[in-house]
Amino acid sequence: MNIDFETLKKYYLHQICSHEVWRSIEWNGVPFQQIPEDIVALAEAVNQARPDAVVEVGVYDGGGLEFYSMLLASNPRGLVIGVDLKIRDKAKGVTDRHMDRVKLVCGDSVNAETVKAVRDLAGDRRILVVLDGDHAATHVGRELDLYAPLVSPGSYLIVMDGAIKDLVGIRKIPNDAGTNNPDKAVEQFLPSHPEFERDITKNRFGPSLAPGGFLRKKISFS
Repeated sequence: MNIDFETLKKYYLHQICSHEVWRSIEWNGVPFQQIPEDIVALAEAVNQARPDAVVEVGVYDGGGLEFYSMLLASNPRGLVIGVDLKIRDKAKGVTDRHMDRVKLVCGDSVNAETVKAVRDLAGDRRILVVLDGDHAATHVGRELDLYAPLVSPGSYLIVMDGAIKDLVGIRKIPNDAGTNNPDKAVEQFLPSHPEFERDITKNRFGPSLAPGGFLRKKISFS
């Protein structure tokens, strides 16, 4: 069989999304709706950026909160800030277990008051941001503009699920995802934000729901 790696990745991603394998992924017993390859990439990004705070926009059941909390466990200033329009019971359970290092902000991610609450909680910490909520291009574009200033130089602004542009037809993928998706927002964001660049090394593990979605803030730029 002679199949190039890119074709194989696309086929594999289509299959695991068609069968909703990501629904079975948990972190420390909490549903974490990511695929294994992206979990490795996320862990590597956090390890390399060494943030004091991870801001996760779109927490759902809270598996990400649990994941980032464990990654920051050895940092005495470690803090995970979750943002969502509705906080589910499982996510509240994560904060109950980690009250000292997990905080939740309930509100619209693009509301000025929500962003201010995140900024106030983070304080002077070194910050990494993960956007994984509403995947419409316009909404993600607004999030990029609002949360990019929070990201510390050398850290990451990570935009999940740009891969939905290639997954139209799979259950729960919007019919217009081919043109209305997170990656479209990234394409529109980068030309006017030269301080950020795509870190494609984070997609070397194989298939990814965030191809090209790991944006690194340059330490210096001109």
